[in-house]
Amino acid sequence: MMTKLEFSTWNLQDANPASVAAFVAAGVLCLVARVLAARDFTSIEEVMAFAALATRDLSSPHLLDGMDAALERLARAVARGERVLMHGDFDDGGVTSTAILMRGMDTLGIATTVFIPDRATDGHSFKRQSVERACETENA
Repeated sequence: MMTKLEFSTWNLQDANPASVAAFVAAGVLCLVARVLAARDFTSIEEVMAFAALATRDLSSPHLLDGMDAALERLARAVARGERVLMHGDFDDGGVTSTAILMRGMDTLGIATTVFIPDRATDGHSFKRQSVERACETENA
């Protein structure tokens, strides 16, 4: 089944012209300067501080609901030599995060199967149907 791709026009949010000018004067591309200013950055120093965030500045992943149970299950799968199914997403963030997670699992020696659902047939969100399709694909 073919689906028609629809394209949309992106409209940039209003940005403070003085901030845009300051970013451009600092060597930032005009479009990037507009995006930064629209995100309420007002100085190149703020941008640099934001870009320099380190992992120590991030919240603990253990604050995510269900993280400890997920880690326990992953450890059990590793101990049993089970293959882990990573169910990704087809958008840019989903594909990118799936690739990063896959690389991490591979580095740890964890056998994985990656499934990226099809937008037209699987739709959005994590569904039983797409997990079943992932298992069928793995066993084919």
